[in-house]
Amino acid sequence: MLKEICKKISILLLLTSFCSQAKDGRYVLIYNPDHIKNSSFSNIVSSFESNVQGALVIETKSIDQSILNLISSVNPEKILVSSRSLIDELKSINNKTQLFATGFYFNSDKYNGVSLKFEGKFLIEKLFKSIRGIKKIYVVEQNDFNVINKSNYLNDRVEWKSGSDMVETIRIIYNIIDSANQNDAIIIPANLPSNMLYEITKAAWKNRIVLISTSINQLESGVLIAIYPNVNSLSEQITKFIQQDKIKYESVENFDIALNKRVSQHLDIQVDATLVLE
Repeated sequence: MLKEICKKISILLLLTSFCSQAKDGRYVLIYNPDHIKNSSFSNIVSSFESNVQGALVIETKSIDQSILNLISSVNPEKILVSSRSLIDELKSINNKTQLFATGFYFNSDKYNGVSLKFEGKFLIEKLFKSIRGIKKIYVVEQNDFNVINKSNYLNDRVEWKSGSDMVETIRIIYNIIDSANQNDAIIIPANLPSNMLYEITKAAWKNRIVLISTSINQLESGVLIAIYPNVNSLSEQITKFIQQDKIKYESVENFDIALNKRVSQHLDIQVDATLVLE
């Protein structure tokens, strides 16, 4: 009970402070406090507060009446929401204010906003520049979990493959490992089960095949490199996006590369040191 009272008081104080300095037609960021444990998301929140004029940041795990009253009182032009559950709650009760998503993976047919999916064109071209000797890249994902935007990007050195479920996706990876040569690389799914990730990296190690991950958590499992959004660039991208009107959807355009030196030495393959974050 005390916790709930404190929450309402903090919202009231926030509202009073905001209304004293901001005009109508500004921008609101709503985020789940669980996300703030992630240092990169903390950077996004700070950037939004500092660089978006008239910004209001609301921390909440659910959309209750006090949150709705706060939003209504400041009459925002746009609302940016960092959680799938929060934006779905708002969509069901607010059809007047423009809603935008960020902080998770989504497609343009589901939400407007800045998705954490990687923009395929930027990703593939940077990988070819980064990993010397690579002639072909296979992108393997599961149909209902993809983190790379293929868009209309075409490149005869890239082959896109997807499985209907995890079993089929794993089978596709093994088939590529068996048939690929040492000038090929495979981007593996970020959602591979840990036991299968171990087996796949072991097979790739034996066949001397380059594995690339879109999850930094998979780096020490035996992939050559892991790619992840550049925090400063993503923060800047989000703040610019919310203040313009023409573009409705973007994905991550700039990312960092982390290198597994043990795998690099085993494969005897060079990765451009200027592109690797130590």
